Amino acid sequence: MSNEERREYKRFVEVLSDRASIAETIEFESDLKAKEKIKEKIKEKLENEKKEIVINLLRLKSLSETEISKIARVSHQFVVQTKKEMK
Repeated sequence: MSNEERREYKRFVEVLSDRASIAETIEFESDLKAKEKIKEKIKEKLENEKKEIVINLLRLKSLSETEISKIARVSHQFVVQTKKEMK
């Protein structure tokens, strides 16, 4: 191989390496964003389930807000806020 051909080949390999690195970075960032979205959805679902439990306990009208917060394992403020949203 001539010097010119070696330089061109070396540059070609560098370009391929750069493209592979960019592709890996894009894949990594995409996976990271997907995992973040999944975590958000899970958190949102858990929050909705907690709210549903609190609403059902509030409808019983036989438990105090403090008792409901202990049973549902949520803060007292969460119970108060949920109660306001029900009205």
